[in-house]
Amino acid sequence: MNSRVIRPSTTFLGLLLASCQPLAADEDLETQVLAYEAESSSCPSCGTNVATIGDGRIFDELHFPQTGVPQPNRGMIKIVGAETCDAWQIQGATLTCSTGPSKKVRLKVEGDRLSVVGSGVQEQLPEFIRQPLVNRLLIQLQDEETGAQYELLLTSDDTQEFWARPGAGMAPAYTFKYRKSMLSLEGQRRGMPVRLKHLGAIEEPVHPDFSRPICLGDYPEDQAARYRAFVFSGDRIHSGEKTVRASGPGDEGWFNLACAGSGMWKLHALRHTDAGGRQLQEIADDAATRLSQPEDRQAMVKMLSADYCGSGESFTRNGQPLRYVDHRGLFDGPHHLEKAHFRTTGDNLSFGEVEAIWSDTGAVCLNQPRLADVHPRDAIEAACNATNSRVIPPCAQTDVDQWRQLGRVISMHPPARWHGRGDLPEPKVRAPLRRL
Repeated sequence: MNSRVIRPSTTFLGLLLASCQPLAADEDLETQVLAYEAESSSCPSCGTNVATIGDGRIFDELHFPQTGVPQPNRGMIKIVGAETCDAWQIQGATLTCSTGPSKKVRLKVEGDRLSVVGSGVQEQLPEFIRQPLVNRLLIQLQDEETGAQYELLLTSDDTQEFWARPGAGMAPAYTFKYRKSMLSLEGQRRGMPVRLKHLGAIEEPVHPDFSRPICLGDYPEDQAARYRAFVFSGDRIHSGEKTVRASGPGDEGWFNLACAGSGMWKLHALRHTDAGGRQLQEIADDAATRLSQPEDRQAMVKMLSADYCGSGESFTRNGQPLRYVDHRGLFDGPHHLEKAHFRTTGDNLSFGEVEAIWSDTGAVCLNQPRLADVHPRDAIEAACNATNSRVIPPCAQTDVDQWRQLGRVISMHPPARWHGRGDLPEPKVRAPLRRL
């Protein structure tokens, strides 16, 4: 690709005045995300820091196989191409490779590392695959439902410390910025942005520059990382159903894209992904006994999202303080909770009270829910009975004493003075999110 010309609409202002509807680009982004979550089963991971390309489209996975045609994800977003150029240049509405013809490539995600492979022999050698991609890699996306097209530019390549076994290696973290390069098919036909059914508002106009990160940036706990994303393969994660399974033979080319602070980000930071385990296996001597299995990962997803019933319904909100430990000891919290003696009552408040014990099917037992003022236990019991006829007993002291035999994760309410990992701020007051 030598250049691409974007043709902004000259009748955009007239459309806005005639419709009396605010542009999607001018609406509050969180409102867009929450509205889309309520309507779509393709909703991404928990929390409000999610990957978006505007127009109400949010996503957490993409597909680009080494052979064959890329497939659309659950949100109908599809990769239609990828190219590299040593120096992209934007002049007006035109994107140009100023150093000559751009090079068509295929994305390659091994573990949690992103690279590219070309079609030529030289382009499949390690020195080509491992070349720096910052400000060089361009990924083209298409909305299969509307026909709108978007482009992502990799703008930074950083590293992030794992929460679990933090001294054993770092996780690559990427920042992408996007632009809209083509209107929807109906918008192209009319020559102006049009109302999108899934959004319930006017689509964004085309915009020439890569000024918007794909991650919304709602992650106050780590301002430096808020626009970063983990990219990893090896697990197929269904964020609506809160399920995790290991990638199989038919899953080649699928990879996850997890914005900072989202459920998927936490899962990888906790090394409850195939990629996080592989990285640990290469470094740590005791990794064989610590590697998480798909059942462990799904139990962690259930716990993080407060999916007590195991049906995919969440009963928590973004930023809710919580302590937890996994049965393999990968993550034992900031105060070495793995070694603590847990109690079901408040006589050992330095370690908090037990909330629940978790398996890959949801809560094995449950005491006071983490968000009891909004979702009391009797309401959760009714929801579980209605969805899958589950009855969740309270956690007895004998259950807590042998929690590793009963489940894979244990969660606890922190003392009132503790507000998260380290010294995190109080959670924002907002309606509970219904997704992981």
